[in-house]
Amino acid sequence: MNYQVVSAAEFTYPDIKEYKSSSREINLCSARGSYAGCHILLDGLRSPEI
Repeated sequence: MNYQVVSAAEFTYPDIKEYKSSSREINLCSARGSYAGCHILLDGLRSPEI
């Protein structure tokens, strides 16, 4: 399984595999009383058997 962390401010699409803000680490910063977020994209997962 491959993964990458992408900034929540960057739009993500199912057909794109690489992004400018891509990283292997999560670095979240936010002001007090607000929310921080990111996208964690997973690739190479097995499909569930039906």
